[in-house]
Amino acid sequence: LRYNVGMFGCRDMSGGRHYLMQDVKVECWAGEHQLWALGVALPGLLIWGIGLPTMALVILFRQREALDHHQALARLGFLYYGLRKQTFYWES
Repeated sequence: LRYNVGMFGCRDMSGGRHYLMQDVKVECWAGEHQLWALGVALPGLLIWGIGLPTMALVILFRQREALDHHQALARLGFLYYGLRKQTFYWES
């Protein structure tokens, strides 16, 4: 996720040209950077940063009445074990 966000960190270095803060040899939004930023980093950011937490929240919310059962604890416990029942969604 850090890498994905880092692909959008650009800085104005000289005469209106922007360069990637993680690697100042790479000009932002030119050539390969645009391909990687829009083709890899943006979809990764959407999937890992928004999609998976939302999916976990939906699953936990649908199973909220059964979170005490052994089967739910075995399958989903890593998402909420150690949290109070009222705050099962907090880690999502």
